[in-house]
Amino acid sequence: MENHLFTFYATPDSKFPQQIQARFCFYDEFVEIPHTEAKMEVEHGCWIIYSEDSNISLLTMKDFVENFEPENKKTSRYLDFVFDSHNTDYAPNYDSLDDALLDSINELVEKEINLTFALKVRLIWDIIKNKRINFDSYK
Repeated sequence: MENHLFTFYATPDSKFPQQIQARFCFYDEFVEIPHTEAKMEVEHGCWIIYSEDSNISLLTMKDFVENFEPENKKTSRYLDFVFDSHNTDYAPNYDSLDDALLDSINELVEKEINLTFALKVRLIWDIIKNKRINFDSYK
C-alpha cells in the first residue's frame, strides 16, 4: 500500500506543509524512512505523511482530519473510506487492500463520456422523460 499515496492540502491555519502525500495504516507495519535503509514501526490507526522535503510524520485520525483536506474526488473518497472504516473498527483484508480499495475508489470517480450529436439528443430526451439513465447504453 505504500505506493498508493494520496495528495492532501493543509488547512489555512495548519502548521503543516501546504501539500503532502499520505496514507492510512490499517495494520501495524514497518515503513521505510525516505532516503535511508531504516524502517520505522507504525501502529494501526495512524496516518503516514510524506512532505515534499522527504520528511515523514505520523498523525492520529483526529489531528489529520483537523489539519488536511483532500486534493480531489479520488482522495476525498479514500478519506471517506478510511474515516468510515476507522469509526466502525473495520480493517480490510490486507492482501486485497490495494486492488479492492483502488477499484472501489476508481468506480466512484466521475468519468467523461464522448457522445455523438444523436446520442446527446437521445440522452436529453431520456432525461426529460425521467427515464433511468445507464450510460453504457449510450455507446
